Amino acid sequence: MNIIHFNTYLSGGAAIAARRLHEKLVQYNIASSFAHQPCADSKGGATYMPLFPAGGLRDLAYKLMFKIPLKPSPYYYLSNRPKGYEPFSFPVTQYKSFFDPRKLNADIINLNWIAEWIDYPSFFASIPDSFPIVWTLHDMNPFTGGCHYSWKCEKFKTGCNSCFQLNEKRNQRDISFRFSKIKRAALAGKSIHVVADSHWLESQARASTIFKNAKSFQTIHYGLDTKIFKPKDKAFCRKLLDIPESSFVICFGAHNIDNKRKGFDLLKKALAIVSPSYPVYCLFFGANQIDSMSNLGPHKYVGKLSSVDIQTIIYSAADLFVIPSIFEAFGLTALEAMACGVPVVGFNIGGIPDMITPHKNGLLASPADAADLADKIIYMIEHPKERCEMGQKARNTVTENFSDSLQAEKYIRLFETILAG
Repeated sequence: MNIIHFNTYLSGGAAIAARRLHEKLVQYNIASSFAHQPCADSKGGATYMPLFPAGGLRDLAYKLMFKIPLKPSPYYYLSNRPKGYEPFSFPVTQYKSFFDPRKLNADIINLNWIAEWIDYPSFFASIPDSFPIVWTLHDMNPFTGGCHYSWKCEKFKTGCNSCFQLNEKRNQRDISFRFSKIKRAALAGKSIHVVADSHWLESQARASTIFKNAKSFQTIHYGLDTKIFKPKDKAFCRKLLDIPESSFVICFGAHNIDNKRKGFDLLKKALAIVSPSYPVYCLFFGANQIDSMSNLGPHKYVGKLSSVDIQTIIYSAADLFVIPSIFEAFGLTALEAMACGVPVVGFNIGGIPDMITPHKNGLLASPADAADLADKIIYMIEHPKERCEMGQKARNTVTENFSDSLQAEKYIRLFETILAG
């Protein structure tokens, strides 16, 4: 069995999840390789391969064609678009992505997060219709007209147009309409098997028009190496971070803290309710520090985490991890915190309920309700014994249901089933 995974980047949430699966398959003696966009600092190793380099006159022509905000350039609809959303990604690029998997003796392609890298028309046209493609979804972009989360919009079910994430020039035939059409045409007749990282994301993919002819759908949750993600001594971790040992520590982190979808504004509102009666110490990590953190009282911002060891120290220093995302396909940070024995509070949305069972390993608040989020945080503060029990059960939840071995075994069974016809 020879598997080739595709992911645009080597870092970021989707890349981390995809690489963990790839490297676990290698441990299982599966012939697995990882294709990615060429980058200056590739630390992948022998099983990693950069593909589809850009540059030269074609790259310059692309920039001139796509990045000048004049019609029919896509940037005509992107200049001065509403702030706070993920990038709006194109299914076409400045270079062709021709790829014949048979030349590498591949049996299955496993696509992951391929935005901003793969040119859909050339890539899928070069792959035989009968060749099996597993598409592991990390967000909604593969089945939308360009957004990565549609928020409350459901146009992806019938065909995108007049996208609210574009600027005021949006219309019935804007780039969301054009890109949705390009994706449908590129995938027509292909042997696509969709894997989502949560039941919510699977349900969204099943309802989409772009994946209406997919061969199969299923959910396979992310998995963690629980020998690495495990609790560390809380007092020792707090000493390393110079956090008072007696503090009640709330942890929050995201790849980009200022991403509107990650809900930091809602967390601030919740903490404003909690803090007057229950002083807390906030521990934050991620890129793009927000200036308004200074209004939160005692806190520490540790920036972007560079290693798993540092991650486990940060998680283990906390009494509670809060994931206030407004929309979330899964929530890998919450799972990592749980593996380190920390209970989680989050909104009852997306893939978060796949991990959290209320009063077992955490609590769920009403979606986007800062006051209810505050109530759940206060409950955790006021019930220390139950909170500690939830932390222990959070760890058990991960070891029993979200290990990297279990994830790899589910993928292997899927690959074997597909190859068996």
